[in-house]
Amino acid sequence: MIMPDGSIRPFCRWDRTGNHAKGHNSNTLGVSFHGNFHSQPGDAWSNHDGRYGNTVPTEAQLHAGARLIALWRSLYAYMPADVNDGVVQHGQLDGASTVCPGNQFPWQALLDQVKKFEANWQASPTAQEKLALFRRKPFLYVDADKYRAAEASVPVNKTAAIQEA
Repeated sequence: MIMPDGSIRPFCRWDRTGNHAKGHNSNTLGVSFHGNFHSQPGDAWSNHDGRYGNTVPTEAQLHAGARLIALWRSLYAYMPADVNDGVVQHGQLDGASTVCPGNQFPWQALLDQVKKFEANWQASPTAQEKLALFRRKPFLYVDADKYRAAEASVPVNKTAAIQEA
């Protein structure tokens, strides 16, 4: 979970499949932003008055979330190349019955930051070297052997589902 101060609190171990998007847990990665970013007054759990926490994510949250998503996209080679195809809102997943992440979530700003991280890292030999070293860590993948085999074969559609908490 991405906290308002930009800190990241993992709720699922790297070697486990999380429960973040019913019906999509085995083929998506989930990231949550602390807050309630939905402000339609007539909707259940609407946060139009701020009683359920922040009504918009902080800049620190967006920065940390974008960096995490960019890192995931660099680690999991089978994610779609276009960030607009590979990162979706929780409410856009098939079978989802949620407005998550909410109508006040600055979706395009998040995607723009992800693209900026990716471009900066791609242009930096130092960043590429650090990412290559990070990819070798054995605890990053639920099934490292399966991941390495999949990476060498036909790509799988893996998306990062964004949700609020």
